[in-house]
Amino acid sequence: EDDDSRTVPLPATGAIQLVKTASAVHDLDGNGPDEGDTIEYSFRVTNTGNVRLDPVTVSDPKVGPVTCPSGALDPGESFDCTPVTYTITAADQGLGRVDNTATATGTAPSGGTVQDTDSTTTPVQPTVTNVKVTKTVDQAAPREGDVVTYTLAVTNTGAAAARDVVVVDVLPAGVTLVSADAPCTTSGVTVRCELGTVPAGQTRSVDVRVKVAPLPTSGADHQHLFDVQKTEVQVDVEPGAQATGTVTCPSGYVVTDGSGRVDHVDQGTGTLADVAMTENHAVGDDGWTARFLNEATGRAQAKVFAVCVARDSEVVSGHRHSLVIDGQQSETRSLPTGRTTIAMGCVSGQVPIQPGYALDDAAPVVTTYPDGEHGWTFAVDNPGGASAGTFTLRCLDVLVGSAHGHQHRLALDEVRQTATVQPGEVAEVTLSCAADAKGIVAGYDVDPGLVVLGNDPRPIVRVFKLYNPTAEPLDARLYLLCLANRTERGADADGTVVNTATVSTSTTETSTTDNASSVTFQVDTSPASTPSAPSAPSTPAGPSGPSVPPTVIPGLTPVVPRALVARAAVTATVGCAGTTACTGRATLVAAKRVKVRGTVVRKGAVLAKASYSVEAGSQTKLRLAKTRLGKVALKGAKVRRAALRVGGESFTVRLHR
Repeated sequence: EDDDSRTVPLPATGAIQLVKTASAVHDLDGNGPDEGDTIEYSFRVTNTGNVRLDPVTVSDPKVGPVTCPSGALDPGESFDCTPVTYTITAADQGLGRVDNTATATGTAPSGGTVQDTDSTTTPVQPTVTNVKVTKTVDQAAPREGDVVTYTLAVTNTGAAAARDVVVVDVLPAGVTLVSADAPCTTSGVTVRCELGTVPAGQTRSVDVRVKVAPLPTSGADHQHLFDVQKTEVQVDVEPGAQATGTVTCPSGYVVTDGSGRVDHVDQGTGTLADVAMTENHAVGDDGWTARFLNEATGRAQAKVFAVCVARDSEVVSGHRHSLVIDGQQSETRSLPTGRTTIAMGCVSGQVPIQPGYALDDAAPVVTTYPDGEHGWTFAVDNPGGASAGTFTLRCLDVLVGSAHGHQHRLALDEVRQTATVQPGEVAEVTLSCAADAKGIVAGYDVDPGLVVLGNDPRPIVRVFKLYNPTAEPLDARLYLLCLANRTERGADADGTVVNTATVSTSTTETSTTDNASSVTFQVDTSPASTPSAPSAPSTPAGPSGPSVPPTVIPGLTPVVPRALVARAAVTATVGCAGTTACTGRATLVAAKRVKVRGTVVRKGAVLAKASYSVEAGSQTKLRLAKTRLGKVALKGAKVRRAALRVGGESFTVRLHR
C-alpha cells in the first residue's frame, strides 16, 4: 500500500459579507409610524475570504457615517459596527417605506478591494387616524311643524383608514324624528349610523330629518332646588407604599367633582411634596377615588372628598326636573419626559364636570383648568416617572330635563383667583361662591414647581392647599364653578333647539377633541306672513270714510326674543319688515346695573355692536362683535337679559349660552 500526500496552495482570495438589520419603527409620539419616528440600523461584517482585510469600512449614505472597529479583520472573523439611528422624513411617509442600502469595503494585502452590499425595507404605514364630525342644519329659523334636515358629515383627517366608524345623534327636546338615511337605525330618540371604514382624506355624510315640535309652555312662576352634599374619607399611607381612598355619594346623587388632599407627613421623615397623587377621578356616576404614593420615610395622612348633587330637584307644583349629563369622555395618552397637554371639552349649552386623571406613576399634574367657555385642559410636567395617563371628563347641560312642558336653566356662576405662594410656604387659599350657591367643580393651573396638595369642598367655599418647596414665589390660578341652590325660573318658550352628534372609530385617534359637533336653530314665533290678496277696486268713501289697508311698520326686529352668546360675538335672528331694505347700526346694551368679577357694568353700557343691511322681507343672523366690556360682562351667566337696539327701537332679549 502506497500513501502519497501533496499540499496544493490556494490562490489568495479576498471576500467580505455585510449583514444589515433594521429595527422596528420606534413610535416616539404614540400615533403610529410616521414622520419624526426613528429606525435603528445595525451592521455585522464578516471576512469570508482567505486573506486578511485591512482596513474595513462601512458606508450608508442615508444614515451618514458608520463607526466600525479599527484594525484588520482576519479570515473567518466578524465584527459589529456601532448602531445608527435614522429619523423618518415626510418623503419616507409619503412613499410608505424606508429603503436603505449599506456597503462594506475591505482592502486585501494586494491592495485590491472587495465589497458587499445589503439592503433593508421598512414599511411606514400610519396606524392611527382622526375622524371629525361636522353637523349642519338647513334652516336657521323654522316654524312649528316644519321639517328640517340635519346633515352629519364625517371626515377622516388622519393618515390611516378609520375602521368601524359610528355616528350617534341623540335628538333633543323640541324635535321628533321623521327619517334618517341608510345605514342609520333608530331607537327612541337615538339615531345610530354605522358607516364602516372611512379611508384617509374622505368624507361620508348622512341626513337626519326631524319635525319641529310645538314650543313648551313656560314655567316662569317657580324655581326648583337641587341639593348639594359633600362626603369624605380618611386615608393613611405607609412609607414607601401606595394607598387608595374612595368615597360614594348618597343614593340619588351624582358626583360632579372631587379631590384627594395630602394633610400630613410624620415629622422629620419628609415633606408634603414626598406624597404624590397618581389618581384623582370619578368612579361611575356617584363615586370618587384618589391614589397616593408616599415616598417619605414616615407615614402620611390624606383625605378624599366628593361633591354630590341630587339627580332630581325638589317637587314644586306637582313635578320635578332631572339633571342632564353626558357619558364620560376618556383619553389615554403617552407621557414623555417634559410637558404634555390634553384638551377635552363640551359643546354649547354645557359645562365640564368630573375632570379627573389616572397616571401609571408619579408626575405633577400642573393644570386641570377650564379652557374657553366649554373646554377643559390638563397638563402634566413629567420628570420621567410616569409613562402614560388616562384623562376623563363629563358634560352637564345648563338646562335641566323637561317636565310639565318646560325646562329651567341652572343658575351657574364662576369664581377665579390668582394666588401667590411664598418660598417654603404651605398655603390654604379659599374661593367663595355667593351665599345662596355651592361650588360643584374646581380647577387649577400652577407654575412649575408649585405642589398641589388637593382641595376641600366646604358648603359654600373651596379651600385649595398648595406647597412651594422652591426658593422663588410661585403663582396658582384657581377656579370654582358655583351652582345656586335654586334654578332660574322656567325657561321661556324661546324656541332654541341645540343638537349634538358624536363620532367614534375603533382605530386609534391622534385626538378626540373634534369627535362632537353641535348646531342650533331658533323656532320662528313671529306672526306668519300670508300672501297678499288681489287688489280690490277702490270704492267711494262711505259714511265712515274710505277703507284703510293694514299698516306695515318697517324696520328691523328680532324674530325671537333671545340672542346666542359665543366667545367673541353675540348672534340674534332678525327680520326686516316693510318694502325697503333695513340698514343701520345695532347695539346690545346692559339692561340693568350688574357687577361681574369686580367690574361694574352700568345700565345702558354697550356690550356688543354691528352694522347691518338686510333685504326687505327677509331674515338673517345678526352677528354683533363684543366690546372690551362685553367680553368681561358676558363671560359666565350673570348677565341673562340685555336690550337690543336697532332702528331707533329697543327690544329686550334673553341671552343664551
